[in-house]
Amino acid sequence: MADLSLDTIGRRLDDAVSGGGPFTVGAQEVGVSFAALWDFVGGTEDVVLSTPRRLPGAAGEVAAVGSVGLAGGEQRADVTVTFTGDTAVHTVRLDIPLPEWRYHDSDTSWDLSGLRGHLGAGAAARARVTAAVDGPAESRVFVHLPGPGAEVPFEAAVDPDGTCRLSSALDEEGIALSALADLDFLPGPGSLLPELPEGLPVPGAGDPRLHGASFAVDSSGALRSVAARVRLLREWSVLGGDLPLALKNVMVDCALVLPGDGLAASAAMGLSATVVLGGAELVATVSVPDLTLELFASLPAGSGASDVLPASVAQQLDGLALPPQQGGTGLTVSARGSLRTKEWSLTCGLTGEIAMGPLTLTDLYVTASHGPATRLALSVHAAAAVEGVSFGVSLERSDRWTATGALSGLSLSDLALWAADAFGIDVPVIPEVTLEALVVTYDFTSRDFTFVCDSGLVSGDIHARLHFAADRQGTGGSSVLRATLAVDDLAAEPGTMPLLFDAQWVSKPGSTGISARWQTSAETGGAGVPITGLLDSLGFDGAADLLGELPEGLRPVVTGASLAWERTGTGPGSLVVTAATDRLGMVVAQVPAASGPGSVRLVGVRGRIDARASDLPLIGEAIPPGRDVVLDGFHFAHASALWTAAQVRALNGLVGAADDTATRRLPRFPDEDLARGLLAWVTVTADNKELPPLVVRPGAPRPAVALGLEHRPEEAASQEMNVVLGPVRLSGLGLAYRDGSLFLSLDAVLTVGPVQLVLLGLGIGVSPSFEITPALRGAGVVMDKPPLHLSGMVERRTGAEVSPGLKEQFVGLAAIETGFFALHAAGSYAKAVDGWSSMFLFGEVSGGERGLFGPPPFRVIGISLGFGVNSTVRTPSIDQVGRFPLVNRLDGSGGGDTPEQVLEQLAGPGRWITPREGQYWGAGGIEFSSFEFLRTRALLLVEGGQSWKVMLIGRTTIDLPRSKALKDPIARLVIDLAIGYHHDQALFSMDAVVAPGSYVIDPAAELTGGLSLYIWGEDRTAQGGGKGFVFTLGGYHHRFKRPAYYPNPPRVGWRWARGPVTIRGQVYAALTDGAFMAGGELSANYDSGHGIQLQAWFTAWLDALVQWKPFYFDLSMGLSIGVAATVKVLFVRVRVSLEVGVSLHLWGPPIGGRARVKVWFITFTIDFGTGRDGVPPIAWPEFSVQLPAPLSIAPLRGLLVDVDPEEAAGRSAAGEPLLVSADGFAVRTEAAVPAGHLVLNAESFAGSGTDTIDIRPMGLRGVVSEHLVTLRRFEDEYTPTGWTVTPFRQGMPKAMWGAPPADPRDVLDGDGVLDGCLAGITFEIPAPKLAPAVGWVDAEALEADGLPDAPIPLLGSEPEGPPSVVDEDGDTAIAAIVDPDTGIASPGTADRRASVHAALAALGLAPGTDDPLADYARLAHTVFTNPPMTTTAER
Repeated sequence: MADLSLDTIGRRLDDAVSGGGPFTVGAQEVGVSFAALWDFVGGTEDVVLSTPRRLPGAAGEVAAVGSVGLAGGEQRADVTVTFTGDTAVHTVRLDIPLPEWRYHDSDTSWDLSGLRGHLGAGAAARARVTAAVDGPAESRVFVHLPGPGAEVPFEAAVDPDGTCRLSSALDEEGIALSALADLDFLPGPGSLLPELPEGLPVPGAGDPRLHGASFAVDSSGALRSVAARVRLLREWSVLGGDLPLALKNVMVDCALVLPGDGLAASAAMGLSATVVLGGAELVATVSVPDLTLELFASLPAGSGASDVLPASVAQQLDGLALPPQQGGTGLTVSARGSLRTKEWSLTCGLTGEIAMGPLTLTDLYVTASHGPATRLALSVHAAAAVEGVSFGVSLERSDRWTATGALSGLSLSDLALWAADAFGIDVPVIPEVTLEALVVTYDFTSRDFTFVCDSGLVSGDIHARLHFAADRQGTGGSSVLRATLAVDDLAAEPGTMPLLFDAQWVSKPGSTGISARWQTSAETGGAGVPITGLLDSLGFDGAADLLGELPEGLRPVVTGASLAWERTGTGPGSLVVTAATDRLGMVVAQVPAASGPGSVRLVGVRGRIDARASDLPLIGEAIPPGRDVVLDGFHFAHASALWTAAQVRALNGLVGAADDTATRRLPRFPDEDLARGLLAWVTVTADNKELPPLVVRPGAPRPAVALGLEHRPEEAASQEMNVVLGPVRLSGLGLAYRDGSLFLSLDAVLTVGPVQLVLLGLGIGVSPSFEITPALRGAGVVMDKPPLHLSGMVERRTGAEVSPGLKEQFVGLAAIETGFFALHAAGSYAKAVDGWSSMFLFGEVSGGERGLFGPPPFRVIGISLGFGVNSTVRTPSIDQVGRFPLVNRLDGSGGGDTPEQVLEQLAGPGRWITPREGQYWGAGGIEFSSFEFLRTRALLLVEGGQSWKVMLIGRTTIDLPRSKALKDPIARLVIDLAIGYHHDQALFSMDAVVAPGSYVIDPAAELTGGLSLYIWGEDRTAQGGGKGFVFTLGGYHHRFKRPAYYPNPPRVGWRWARGPVTIRGQVYAALTDGAFMAGGELSANYDSGHGIQLQAWFTAWLDALVQWKPFYFDLSMGLSIGVAATVKVLFVRVRVSLEVGVSLHLWGPPIGGRARVKVWFITFTIDFGTGRDGVPPIAWPEFSVQLPAPLSIAPLRGLLVDVDPEEAAGRSAAGEPLLVSADGFAVRTEAAVPAGHLVLNAESFAGSGTDTIDIRPMGLRGVVSEHLVTLRRFEDEYTPTGWTVTPFRQGMPKAMWGAPPADPRDVLDGDGVLDGCLAGITFEIPAPKLAPAVGWVDAEALEADGLPDAPIPLLGSEPEGPPSVVDEDGDTAIAAIVDPDTGIASPGTADRRASVHAALAALGLAPGTDDPLADYARLAHTVFTNPPMTTTAER
């Protein structure tokens, strides 16, 4: 084609047209790529046009049209060929009509037949093939639609998923539309263009033009979308006046989406326009339907604000001196407005530097806004720099221009330096103040600078926001500093104003600080703030924790507060907050810790009251006027850590300076070290004299309740006093904190003749709500008129003084003493919170040393009786018998206590006698003597109810001989005895012990020893009890590991130490269900240390231990005699000793032993027999004989014990099961061998197949032991339903089932128990659920009404079929009943029964149901007690 010229093509075409012959261009002339494409179109590589016609063409173009036969068939089409070039042909283009709407060539294949159904009759498809000179060839397909006034071409494109997309190829002018309805030529349902938004002008003539369109069809031929772009308006003047605005070429983009699959079509529309601003035209978008216009554009460098700002806006900027042209990177413009409401805003941004006085502005943005009802408004924003500090500013104009900016990233010290250097403003620098926000304002006219700062005041954990302002008036003018402490009210409703403290800087030599005051006002609504909210607002993290244990009533709502913050030197600052109400004053302080980092806090509250002793009962009227005891204030304090006395004094000084001494609204703290925790104190005036404050620490452990006169625990807050007010004598004050209230108690005695009235707990109670309550806990009466002495007291206790669950408790004592007898009684009455009551009363009568009655062989000294209702007595252990109050005397003579202490031991919380619902007890005791050498106190106690016990407790003292001539007897034996049975533990116990004070010959020759016998009726180890039995005299072998539930009496022995000589002997013996042991020791020692320390000793011992299951013994004995001397030579001690000793140790089986001999410094050992390397394991036959029955099935309950003996014997002989009750029963499988795995009906039930056991006597570990249980119902395996099936676990002896010991000597630990061993399965079969009883049935209900005689309407009078007979062989009859083919539940029988039922139903005689009888057949084996009667009649 390089040799082919346009002239040649033109001449050849003219010749062909004039000659009527075909026009032919050879393949070698048009190029290889075009020829290959033409081969698909024309079927040959040559271009051959039949009946050609030349078409008019532009310069450099030759065009012809002619008929061409299309490849693949006999169809022909008129094809246009266009040659383009200058002199030579550059490209060849073919325009080919596609009557079948299909096209394919070497590069592509098109099938547009699916479009035809969506287009009008005038639509046509064409292909265009273009080839360049010796270059590639391409083909494109177009669809032409008949548009408004012209044909509209659409180019086709196919997506990979087969979707065909067609888009119009229109020039910039587009196609003129006479109306928007002209868009109907596009495919799709209805009108493509939806209704235009309200507010758009109606397009005029010549305005609408089509600038583009497109649509898409999917691979199935379904239309999916249609879109078009139309110019609506050529020009639109939107705004005039101060902010004119005009739009050009308002475009509408509309689209219709058809998703298919039954979904509705959706339409969308968008607007755009060209905005004319000054001399610039900018493109903007318009959102619909609200018609909001937005634009953003950048103008090149050299553009000025006048290019975009209207003249009216430029006039407003007079005084700012904006440059006419903008350097730097140019100018930016953005606008936003509503075409409907005519509200607009326009922003112009300048990026260069602008010098305005001391400010250098960059990135200045001018924003103008306008609305139909508002005037033109301007705002100016910029980045400013002064003296190297940059910040953002906003410029505003009222009557003058001002610049306001916010700074960030500056510290307070940086601000102080900058303010002083640049503006001459002094700003104080305090490290605890952190600058958070800074606002600078500059007046372009007056040249005034103002700094407004928000900062944080941080001192320890305290946080507050400090707002201060500094002004400099004019250039070189003076500066003024103002401050406000703004505290958010966290307790107020959202949106309320913060608390504003009027603050001022305080500067003193060596310190700086801030003082501030806040008070409610009308502007803030006059509402107060909870103190916790105020503290939280000030930054006291966790105000509730800070207030500690202060009662809620002492956390007021305050309407004003003051604070003082001070920083001294370089350390952290101190903060003191004070607040007061009508009756409360509060101080909250935080100071640096006395040692180490951090801070300590202290909260103090003072409540002002007026409480007087003259208002108290009984003594009030007896106090003379003017000589009262007055309580004028109470105080609470809580310290987070230790406050030293110096810190407290400094704080008191600050508080005193801020508080009026006359009114004294704020607390003054005690002048002492204050430990961490809660503190309470009161100030009291007695007889017009102020007493030192009484201080109590409620957090400390509360001592026992004080009872009686002159008995106050040392830990209580108290002080002595001696004030006599008429007949009333006050001897002391006490302060207590109980149940959130303070209680001031007085030790008061009112004397009336010989009788003294002792007032217990007399005082004043003050609640956090300032409620003053006179109080009297109890009263006592004392009359001492020899020989008669009377005393008694009653006291009421509540709150923490009583046991949990009790509401209140009354305790009391009474005593009557004469010269010949004494009566003492103690009692208590308690009321529980749940409403039940408890009481006990115990009294005793004694006759002193002379006794009550009886001859010398048996003289009764005292008798005691008592009982308790809803009460229980704690069982004393054997070492507590001597201190048990019911055995000792109630007057305390038996143990050295006072009667009040004895009562507290009896009735105090957690003491010997406590309330318990459902328990009752009675006790009786006696004290007697025999011939003056034996004296016994004994008590029998019986308690019943939910659990019961019986105990005999006592102490016996034997003096030999007993003589008044001797100061001490030659021998004294004191024995404590406790015998009892505890039902809840199934335990019988007996303990006897030689109590302290027992001796022989000499008080230094002490006697010791104890005996115990414990028998458990059943294994209670799982409940914390014991099992088996134990008898011990003096304890156990030293190598025997005693179980925790075994008693442990002391060794039976005698020890005499006289000077340097000590002689000691002791023995023991014990028998348990697994071992026996006995032994003893005798020793004598001489130890003298006069210059040379001489020692001599003799020791002999014997210890034996025997165990069984398996049998083993251990025996050791020995003797040692020696002397030694220790001499000190200079600084060295030299010891020389000579010792002769022999010991023998035997063990077995197998039998072995070891003998050891020592002579002076020579020691040798002789071993014989089997060593101690371990007991050889035994075989299973030897081990199994030690086991009881390896497996048993034990009934637990429900076994019928009244079965006829003959029947029971017969069932046993036949191997039949036992008879049990039908009202529920329980049975258990038990094995003597523990199991690692329980299997029920071939399924795992407990444990696992990998769990194993150990057998110690056989030396085996990891033995697999499975307990297999199978339930059968007749011959079938049965899975229980409704039963309770649980694994049975119990403790088993470690000697048999423990792991083989690592140390052979541990084989003696035979009394240990392996808890929780799997030993069987428990089956509990519940009782049947019976229907409710019909109730009482009287005789009248059982009466029957007689009927007249009448024949029975039978079908026939003769019997039919064979008679029913008793089947002697019951199994045969039952087999017939349950037969699956012919039995009562078989399908055939059910069908026949249904037919009979239907026939009866037709006669109105059918029973109410025709249910299947499958359950009856299933139960036939068990419901018949006798053989059933059957018949052979046909059914």
